[in-house]
This record gives sequence, structure tokens and C-alpha cells, in this order.
Amino acid sequence: MLTRFKENALIPGLFFPIESYEDSIREMKRAEELNFAALFVRDVPLHAPYFGDVGQIHTEQFKSFSQSLYVDLTEDPNHPPVPIHLGFRIGRNPLIEFIESLKIAGVNHVIINLKYGQRPVEEVIEELGEEVVPHFPALTGK
Repeated sequence: MLTRFKENALIPGLFFPIESYEDSIREMKRAEELNFAALFVRDVPLHAPYFGDVGQIHTEQFKSFSQSLYVDLTEDPNHPPVPIHLGFRIGRNPLIEFIESLKIAGVNHVIINLKYGQRPVEEVIEELGEEVVPHFPALTGK
């Protein structure tokens, strides 16, 4: 069973705005294979009483905090962060450091949005999945 959030832990997810990406289903399947903790899809109904997902329920002891982050991942893995709308044009190594700083600040989940990226989305998902996600593994168990 996947436990979505845990105190003092951070897991990355990926946002898919349907209008921005061709072949989103193929990319979603690949992101899942690469162990992204969650996939967010715009235009999914918010009220789905029979869906059965309890990922947004919290306990009295712990209420998780999520943060969205627009990422334009550069080919240079050490490219310093340059501000873009609600995020950065950034290399994977500074991105890992930034996400780690969010974890230290108390963020439990980062929703990565690739809408403003300049590279092919398939390439970026592969790099994030192979080089960034392993630093923040999905939580399992209780």
C-alpha cells in the first residue's frame, strides 16, 4: 500500500496538463514505472465519490503540506536556478538540492509541472525518474 505523505519525508509527483502534452497516457505510464509517487491530471473531476482514493485525508496528528513547482529542466545537470513562472529553469543537481531544502522546510510532496519546459517531455521525465526521484523514494507501508 502506498502511503502518500509522512512527517519529515518528501515525495515527488508529476503534473500533466492535458492540453500541453501529446501522448500523455504513454508518458504517465512511464512516469509510474519510474516511481513518481503521484501523477496529477488537470480536468479530472474533483468530486468522484466512488474513486476510492484516500490520499487527501489527514489525521489529527499530521496534516501534509504540498507545493507545486514549475520546472524547465536543462540539459546541463549543474545549471543554476533561473526564475520562471512559479519555478525555475534549472539543472537536475540544483533541483535535487532545492527539493531537499523544501523537505527540510517541512514540505511533504512536490508537484512538478513541466508546462514551460524547453526540452521534449519524454526526455525530461526519464531524467527526473532516473536522476531525481531516487533521492526521494515513494513511501510504502504504514
